[in-house]
Amino acid sequence: MNMVSKIAKSPAAQSVGALLAEARLARGYSLDDVAETTGLTVAEVTALDVDAQEVVSVEAEATDGCF
Repeated sequence: MNMVSKIAKSPAAQSVGALLAEARLARGYSLDDVAETTGLTVAEVTALDVDAQEVVSVEAEATDGCF
């Protein structure tokens, strides 16, 4: 079953962070692994895992226009 069908069948859809954390853990990746692979800091990956909107938003604003 893919993630989309899992979400559609779930009575209470998981948050994006919960889905990311679940997928990361299912593959055996640590926070450090994901940070190194994506170029994010461990704090940023952790913030994504726990849906910390304020941390992610501040980081997004800090890099706005850099690319």
